[in-house]
Amino acid sequence: MIRGVLEVTEVGDTVSYAKVLKAYEDIKPGELLTPYQEFAEPLSANSDDNFMEGYIVATKLDKIGVGITDIVYIDKGLQDGVHAGDVFEVYYIPEIEKKTWYQIGSIGLDKTPLLPDVLGELKIVKTEKKTATAVIVQNNYDMHVGNKIRTKR
Repeated sequence: MIRGVLEVTEVGDTVSYAKVLKAYEDIKPGELLTPYQEFAEPLSANSDDNFMEGYIVATKLDKIGVGITDIVYIDKGLQDGVHAGDVFEVYYIPEIEKKTWYQIGSIGLDKTPLLPDVLGELKIVKTEKKTATAVIVQNNYDMHVGNKIRTKR
């Protein structure tokens, strides 16, 4: 789990000093360090012939509502053609419910879908065989587990 990014400012024999450049979570004494690796994005992350849809299946720390810079997990991965750098829209399709009266006196609900509301965007940072990890890079509304996603065109 990446907690942040540090820059070593002074190297000593037994102790070194560093400055915190980015913190994603609490950074405590005793945490392990790894060399920094620049994230290399693909030149063409999404293509029109690679359209796919899926779902947000989990959030980091089991948050109920997530927003910008939060981590989410999706149900698509390498075997579906998802790669680091791909961008997905998170969307919701609102529906109008209309009550319908039948001659026998019962009520039915007819649902009419409206145009999709884009809740935000997420960018893939790591992929596994069947899942991927993403960071939310834009949010217009809160997002939740179960929200639909689709590749951004």
